[in-house]
Amino acid sequence: MKNKKELPDYGSFPAPNGVLHLATEAQNPPFDYIDGENITGYEIDLAALFCEDYGYGLVVEDMIFDAILPSVQSGKFDFGCATISITEERRESVWFSEPDYSGGVVFAVRTDKPADDKGSSSIGSLLPGIYFSFSELSGKKIGIQTGTSFDQSVLNTITDAEIVYLNTKADLTNSLLT
Repeated sequence: MKNKKELPDYGSFPAPNGVLHLATEAQNPPFDYIDGENITGYEIDLAALFCEDYGYGLVVEDMIFDAILPSVQSGKFDFGCATISITEERRESVWFSEPDYSGGVVFAVRTDKPADDKGSSSIGSLLPGIYFSFSELSGKKIGIQTGTSFDQSVLNTITDAEIVYLNTKADLTNSLLT
């Protein structure tokens, strides 16, 4: 049996060059999440490696996603992470490192999606919980986390979507389930 990975004790790094403060939303495993009382994950490990190699201490703070970039922009935090998408608008207010990850985006839908009320015989309405095209989401409520860059993508694809903004991924999941 393998030993559990040891979390970096970034609070005890020698800090001859000072301490850097990192803002994150620790609800995004495996990138940023809470393990016991520690904030950890891939992005935290990258920040810890940087700080250890360059002589900085590291303080990590969990916050809602929407507060990360304003906290960095205002100088309250030195840098931020939370799988933040790089957009032209964001480039105007903060600097970005080279991307360290690229991936896709998915929609999460309830598995008990009702058949559409128009009597459609589309295969999507015959298989509850499965959508086969964006047009099937026309006129639907779509939850988006406040501060993310997904609202423009949704509105560009599904022009009559009703966007509902929520603060955390947990809020999105709970809203979907209820």
